[in-house]
Amino acid sequence: MSGARTHDEDAAPAERATPAVTGLREAVDAAVAVGRGAKLVPSHVLALQRAWGNRAVANTLGRGVLARQEAAVDTPETAYADAVAHSTWDAAARALAAMDDAGRRQHVASAPTSQLMSIAAAAEAANLPAVRNAVATVLTQPARAAEAAQINHDKAFADALAIPNWDQVAQALSAYDDAGMDAKLATMHLEQLNETSAAAGRAGAGMQRVREHAETARVRKLGQEWDSAYQHGNWERAVTLVQSYNDADLPGRLGALNYDQLVALKAQAGRMPSYARVAGFAEPVRVSTLGREYEAAVN
Repeated sequence: MSGARTHDEDAAPAERATPAVTGLREAVDAAVAVGRGAKLVPSHVLALQRAWGNRAVANTLGRGVLARQEAAVDTPETAYADAVAHSTWDAAARALAAMDDAGRRQHVASAPTSQLMSIAAAAEAANLPAVRNAVATVLTQPARAAEAAQINHDKAFADALAIPNWDQVAQALSAYDDAGMDAKLATMHLEQLNETSAAAGRAGAGMQRVREHAETARVRKLGQEWDSAYQHGNWERAVTLVQSYNDADLPGRLGALNYDQLVALKAQAGRMPSYARVAGFAEPVRVSTLGREYEAAVN
């Protein structure tokens, strides 16, 4: 290349464009713009404060600009917004407590129900009656109360499933209406449905509705997974799934297989001593299928 030098190469070492220098240049540019009436950029002014100190920034920008910056950072409203953004509910409750009544009511009325529930718990723990009462007034409104109840139901179900505690899962499901219960059951895998149905059955008449819905979901999921297992040649999984059917339903499920699939299923069941029942049911179905396929071939 020629001997031409770049601007940064000609600059003195202290002036070359390091990240710190670049950030300071941007902060200075923003500060000058603010001084000319442009919108205040708090992050840039804070960068200048860190680099030069409050007095230097005040002398450079004017104390009015610095006062606006400090006010924007230190108000209860900005403290509340920051607390909500970071889900620090104790800080959010304290920021609400520092507001006047009108500001507090406005922020509480516009907050989502889930946030208000977290703030209510924090206000109760910190003994902030003004915040607790403002939140309670909103949460007792019919629409908010219904939403809060739904949130509590969902949390109880999720917590019980995470442990898992199947008796608690069944109890949590009982709080839903039929559509809500079916929606939750649809999110569960087969083993979870097996356990939930069994737990509801153990609980007796009080959980009969849960038992019926869980059993319906279990049978549907079992059929879906059985179909997927044999269609994809996953014979070990297919044997464990089809074993779950009773004696009346098992031959019908095996009847969906062709001859080669039945041979593969029976061979796999023979390698699994605990599943001899499947091999026993598969043999007559295999013979019957062989006869039908032979006749079809001859015809």
